[in-house]
Amino acid sequence: MNDEILERLLIDDAMGQLPADVKALLAAHLASSPEARKIAEEIDATVNLAAKALPRPRIATPVPSPIPRLIGRDRIHRLLALAASFVAGAGFAFLGLKGATLRSGPAAPMPAVAQVSHPIPAARPPSDVERAAQSLPFWSNRRAILLSIATRHQRESRENP
Repeated sequence: MNDEILERLLIDDAMGQLPADVKALLAAHLASSPEARKIAEEIDATVNLAAKALPRPRIATPVPSPIPRLIGRDRIHRLLALAASFVAGAGFAFLGLKGATLRSGPAAPMPAVAQVSHPIPAARPPSDVERAAQSLPFWSNRRAILLSIATRHQRESRENP
């Protein structure tokens, strides 16, 4: 028998996962081969040592929901009743308002509002300085200086007509 197959069979036997008929064949092979018995003893010792070293897994218990514990069943029922009454009240109010608008007929036309027109001042043409400033790139220092000069000139012309 191949050593690799023998090791797998011995490990399965030590773990208790070997079928009975295969276990009988393995026992017959171990009885006839002293080398296989030596390997079987080593594997048994290793599996037993690993079983002692590793803790057994605990079975997880389901965690109960914390909501009933924190709120209580009577409070949950009160909250659900309050939510249901709120939804019902909102529905009745909506239906009541809808029915009131249907019973009153079409809505009266809105009264006309007097139109007040404000004169829009005429746009003045840009000055030569503003045209020169707008032809420069946006980030240019020269453009900023020219626009400040044009603004100051406009302010002075409004103050002194």
